[in-house]
Amino acid sequence: MLVFKPNVYVCVFVVVVYGTQLSTCAVSCSQTTNFVILNETQYDRDANSLTDDTRRPLGFKYATLAYYSKADPRDRNPCVSVANTANKRIEVMIQTDPPNRICVKSTASIATCGEETIYLCERANDVNLTFEFYCDQMCGETDPNFYYRFALSPPSSAKDPELWCNERNTDEFPKSLISPNLQATRKPTIHSISKASSTKTLHIIFTITYSVISLLFTISHNLSPFKV
Repeated sequence: MLVFKPNVYVCVFVVVVYGTQLSTCAVSCSQTTNFVILNETQYDRDANSLTDDTRRPLGFKYATLAYYSKADPRDRNPCVSVANTANKRIEVMIQTDPPNRICVKSTASIATCGEETIYLCERANDVNLTFEFYCDQMCGETDPNFYYRFALSPPSSAKDPELWCNERNTDEFPKSLISPNLQATRKPTIHSISKASSTKTLHIIFTITYSVISLLFTISHNLSPFKV
């Protein structure tokens, strides 16, 4: 199915499998940042780096998708460019923190959505690739905070690119730096509930509570052996 929205997207939806929407889409953003790929020997493996935006935990960078803060997708969706990708395999790793749903698509690949983490390793045919991070209709009620990292396979003369993908560590997300019993390193962006909605909710709770108490009193009175 083709969906035409001038200056925004032209997408071909392929299939929906277990809640994951796959599509081939154009990338559309007002601003794009360049991603600097670090040598793995330069990865910061200190858990304290997870709360310091100036550092690169395991080579990842940190961003926020302003899904609720900005109306225009071209302004709210972060776009990142990766250079010198032609004839290589590119590894894409994303982790939301705290856990949330997020999607990613590039100028030359199938778009993918996932819960908390996304891992891709695919052929990059273009000289440069641009990736757009976005939300679909199944995202949560907060602006997703997330870490992202790209890595490129070495020249094919050094190692077969396909073998390179098979040998990658698919579990090396930022959360692997902390013990499982620790809380999320970032607080979610919570949108306040209006005063009217809050008052209405309290009224409903009070009404239900009063009805339950009245029902219990009636049942107790009917079962009492001393009733007149």
